[in-house]
Amino acid sequence: MKKIALIGGAGKLPFFLKKRVEEKGESVVTIGIREFPPLGFSPDYWIRLGEMGRLLRILQEEDIK
Repeated sequence: MKKIALIGGAGKLPFFLKKRVEEKGESVVTIGIREFPPLGFSPDYWIRLGEMGRLLRILQEEDIK
């Protein structure tokens, strides 16, 4: 099954996107930005602004292309 990465910031949009993708039967890996936490769910991973290397490692570990 293909995984989708959702990098979410503040607000409810990341929650609604996650919900919609899951309803379609897709697997979602969520990554929250600490400085702008998403509302409505707890992300699988947290990163800070400027942690591009960490983000790329997470995507690689999760086999997201």
